Amino acid sequence: MRLKKLNRNQKGQTLIEVVIAVALLGMIAVAFLGGLVTVFRADIIADERSVAQSLATSQMESVKSQVYNTSNTQAQYPKLPSSDIPSGYNIKSLDRNGNMFDDGAHIIGVPWDAVNGIASSTDNGIQKITLIICRDTPKELLTLEGYKVSRGEK
Repeated sequence: MRLKKLNRNQKGQTLIEVVIAVALLGMIAVAFLGGLVTVFRADIIADERSVAQSLATSQMESVKSQVYNTSNTQAQYPKLPSSDIPSGYNIKSLDRNGNMFDDGAHIIGVPWDAVNGIASSTDNGIQKITLIICRDTPKELLTLEGYKVSRGEK
């Protein structure tokens, strides 16, 4: 076997070229891994919001299916059973002053003046229900507003 001799105008790879190539590969790998982390975080957020949306919809439908509770201050409707609320999630509502309400067992229905779009001092057959879904901390994931209308039930 004969070794080939390099001429002066033939060049091999230098250490600097190899270092630059490895550095470029490293930067590409870091950018790729950063993108993966972002995708995983977005997936977790999307899952939380999906659960929150489902929970809010279930609670709103539960309130709307209950008998209309006439109250000139604010009506209270039972929350979903705790077994139906995923671990770490909480359902809160807003009272007539816009403050978060959470006694652990009820959702608030505020008598509503639909003409003026404000809370009413008398119940005229419509109540505004504002649900706030939170996760573990007071961090709000979702707010859902709806209206409960009296259909003449007693």
